Amino acid sequence: MKTAFFLLLTFVSLRGLGQLKAVEVQVGGLSCALCSKTVQKSLEKISFIGAVKPDLNSQEFRLVFRENSFVDLEQIKKQVEDAGFSVARLQVVADFGDVPVESNSPVKIGSLQFQLMDAGANVLKGEHTLTLTEKDFLSAKAFKKYCGNSLQKCSAKTLSPDGSRIYKVVI
Repeated sequence: MKTAFFLLLTFVSLRGLGQLKAVEVQVGGLSCALCSKTVQKSLEKISFIGAVKPDLNSQEFRLVFRENSFVDLEQIKKQVEDAGFSVARLQVVADFGDVPVESNSPVKIGSLQFQLMDAGANVLKGEHTLTLTEKDFLSAKAFKKYCGNSLQKCSAKTLSPDGSRIYKVVI
């Protein structure tokens, strides 16, 4: 009984402010329709993905989430890599509602936490696209663009006090 209550409490607290809508993932190394189909089938195996919409021209996939599901960006990356390709860019589409944000401070959207780099003090309303600026989710060229000379932007994975990952992003 205590375990069920704890899981329910954890679920409610992780919902946070705003809602995750989708992920747009650009895949590196795609060269044909068969490659794209291989990645699509791999991504469709993820339980929290409701739909996978490929765009062969841009080598991107739009992943629409199932409602009220826990999203795992690491699992998306793993599925792309398991299909034999790499993540060249990952963007999260989120509906912020009215979420107050401050530059370099974490904000919880759905089940994930994001650190908005250079956002300033703001209130985000409506839908915004967040680009992950971490090495695992960008091509080498894009990482260098976002990283610049800032060690803070280039640092290893950031964890919150409760041990969950905080993803560094730009709007």
